[in-house]
Amino acid sequence: FDFNIRSTLFHKGFLEENVTDIGVADKTGNMILEVKFDDYLPDVIADIIQLGSCEHIAFSKYGACRRFG
Repeated sequence: FDFNIRSTLFHKGFLEENVTDIGVADKTGNMILEVKFDDYLPDVIADIIQLGSCEHIAFSKYGACRRFG
């Protein structure tokens, strides 16, 4: 599970002490369940991750963070 995904603005140095960062989620409070698989997701795994009314979409954390920095 991932939540509170943040990106830095104009961050140039590794491990800088004072970094300005911002949230990249479209909606505050969103949580991401990341499931990685190739061409086939076994039924037993698909059954386990049934999340009812939760939204099922593709989301790139890297892409979301690159929008801002």
